[in-house]
Amino acid sequence: MKLSFLGAARQVTGSMYLLELEDDYRILIDCGSDMERSGPREASSNGQTAPAVTHPGFFPFEASSINLVLLTHAHVDHSGNLPNLFREGYEGQILCTEPTFALTNVLLKDAASLNQKRINELNASKKQRVKDRQVQMQKDLFLDRQVRETMENVVPIGFNRKFRVADGVDVTFVPAGHLLGAAHIVINVTENGERKSICFSGDIGRKNYPLLVDPATVPTVDYLVCESTYGNRLHENTMSPEDALADIIQRTCIDIPGDSSFHPLVLAVLRHFFTHLIDSIQNEIFRPFGFFRTVRWRLRAPKFICSM
Repeated sequence: MKLSFLGAARQVTGSMYLLELEDDYRILIDCGSDMERSGPREASSNGQTAPAVTHPGFFPFEASSINLVLLTHAHVDHSGNLPNLFREGYEGQILCTEPTFALTNVLLKDAASLNQKRINELNASKKQRVKDRQVQMQKDLFLDRQVRETMENVVPIGFNRKFRVADGVDVTFVPAGHLLGAAHIVINVTENGERKSICFSGDIGRKNYPLLVDPATVPTVDYLVCESTYGNRLHENTMSPEDALADIIQRTCIDIPGDSSFHPLVLAVLRHFFTHLIDSIQNEIFRPFGFFRTVRWRLRAPKFICSM
């Protein structure tokens, strides 16, 4: 068994791991967009940084050599390069939970729309250097066709159900909180008569969080690959989310009459914003304010304005 870290190593985006078994069966866990990428990905195996990648494709491996993809959850830093994987020649399936399937479809379609908009803007330019950039972007950016191909090959799997994917290999999706459908993925592998288990945590949710289940306990495993974005921080509980939101609105809309705008950049932020807003109004922390206005989702992040 060999594990390579192909993303989100020493940074926080582009999650992607390659698990290679002795019989050359290859499992890719997550395939996320790398927000810091400026060139070809480099692989890190067993904690050591590999030499610069000379592979001519988008990934540091042949996409057609992958046998299976497992997806922890829908956020694009974990799912955003799946269409590129199919474009590069992957022909297998993607396993994830049912809610992850539904949310991934929405987020990838939205990303494809934004990609098309960027390409159209470059097409409108007559400058050669812009056209050269447009040619490169068309090689890196996926569109609706790749998203459709991706979603046609997704197989939804239920939580806490052991699913056999190959001889001597089974996977289980364990609830992780964080986002609807998010999962820890436990993989059991039997090689040469020896059974080993490895868990990929994905992103770990918080307990007692609105609308989400608490992260479930992971069974004992031999190896644990755990996200650590906030590993050196403690969550602050000095003020409830409702009180914190009420304080912002009080200071910016009421004490000094005016507008407050909120820009939820990701799906989870939008959900949490409305949950805490409704709770604040229902608990009479402050009275309902004037109105909300939204800007089209596909053109930019939604903008919500409250006005007294």
